[in-house]
Amino acid sequence: METYINIAIPIILALFAGVGWLYRHEKERRLLVERQLSEKKYQVYIKFVNLFFELYENQKFKKSMSEQEMFKTMIEMRRDMGSPKTKITTTSFLRSLVKEKNEYENLRKSGVV
Repeated sequence: METYINIAIPIILALFAGVGWLYRHEKERRLLVERQLSEKKYQVYIKFVNLFFELYENQKFKKSMSEQEMFKTMIEMRRDMGSPKTKITTTSFLRSLVKEKNEYENLRKSGVV
């Protein structure tokens, strides 16, 4: 009986060591992925802030930024956030922003998209 215990103890210790290594490895991998995601978010936030200031500047100096340019920039930001294969278009983006069908049709007729 004692020989079984003497054999089982090293096996159990090896299993615990293996589980501990797997846990540490998975934790390091998760932290790496979170850092990479954080860097991407930072770049997208910078683009968003630049878009906001560009719109503010244009309004202040009476310049105009076309809605088409603004929609394209927002769609590009969506792609940068991790959806590079997004099939969203400026038309579908506008449709998601405007809830009233009549207003959406008027915007389309006026050449926004």
